[in-house]
Amino acid sequence: LSVVEQADKDDDNSRSAHIFYDNAQNVYGTKTPKWSDFGLDMRGRSTIMRESFRSTTPITELAVNVLDRLTHEDERKDQQELLSLGLLEQANRDGEDWLSVKFNQINGPKPIYHSFDDRLGEMNSIARHLRHLIEADGISPNDICMIYNGKAQESLESLLAPRLADIGVELSFQKNRSFERQPNTLVATTPHSFKGYESEVVVIPCVDHYVATKGKLLANSLYVAMTRARSLLGIYGVSGGA
Repeated sequence: LSVVEQADKDDDNSRSAHIFYDNAQNVYGTKTPKWSDFGLDMRGRSTIMRESFRSTTPITELAVNVLDRLTHEDERKDQQELLSLGLLEQANRDGEDWLSVKFNQINGPKPIYHSFDDRLGEMNSIARHLRHLIEADGISPNDICMIYNGKAQESLESLLAPRLADIGVELSFQKNRSFERQPNTLVATTPHSFKGYESEVVVIPCVDHYVATKGKLLANSLYVAMTRARSLLGIYGVSGGA
């Protein structure tokens, strides 16, 4: 609070601060904080945000449903709260249970997902997709971000970066620091590093690598990666995680 301007010079408690918290983006698996532990009296002062403008409805709905299906029922307390508030709604889509999002009304293209038999086929497809976005659609490399789990970097460096270099685009791996961009730079980073940021186009390569030790699915990390996309989301992977 010391960095917040004091509204009333005679009242030391007149510093207003807003804290935003989203359990769905909890990539470290920490418990929901008790604000009293930080000396903050939050009683009667919390609210649920009811509108989102970061991503489109198709992107948001896919991310919400992926998170729902990849997490244990005991870890879905926040989604149950959103259901009770009418911000999520149980539905049926093509015979499958589906959560419809009511807190986002921004239309846009549906996310794409492609699965391949091997990593080379995946990287070749991503290269073609990126080349089309940049050369045919006129999207700047700066408006595209590639978000990967750490184990995927080797494949991106050896199989994808040379293909992008052929069209004058640098695949720049940047983590744990402020992002630096040149006009021809396409940033590749991790969900942990890109939390709080967004990009018009997000490509998630090697989605089968969103797995931790002992096979634990990194559902929250994947949710963060998906919801960084404002307009277009592309997800790629290899069948069976080969």
